[in-house]
Amino acid sequence: MQIATTKLKRPLALLTLCLAFGAARAEPGPGFGGGDFVGRELFRFEHLADELDLDDTQRAAFEQLTSQARSDARPLVRRLVEQHRALRALTEAEVFDEAAVRAQVQNGTPTMVELAVLHTRNLHALRALLTPAQREALEALRPSRPFRP
Repeated sequence: MQIATTKLKRPLALLTLCLAFGAARAEPGPGFGGGDFVGRELFRFEHLADELDLDDTQRAAFEQLTSQARSDARPLVRRLVEQHRALRALTEAEVFDEAAVRAQVQNGTPTMVELAVLHTRNLHALRALLTPAQREALEALRPSRPFRP
């Protein structure tokens, strides 16, 4: 049972951090101008169209994909923001309620899963539009930071 518990600790800790801090980026900060952040923060693919030198056909398909991605992501992001607010309220409460914190974190898990699947699905669809040279250019644009669990 110790192995199963250890295997669950990392994903739960990561999920907690994502809920606690990741969703905070979902809300525009002071001076950010408000509005719909999804177009600016979650799916920042538009700059890639220029970087990858997409032709007109690719660009049209690309715009369709990103437009659909934004539409699909909006309700999920709004839900995640609300879940983050609820978790923050629990962290600021006078009395620590572990059961409530666990329930709130578990409540956010399906939303985070859906956002991750949506993002990955769209990246795969984008890559399918690209030529081999454009795929190489896309990989070159990725940050070269090593993965740190």
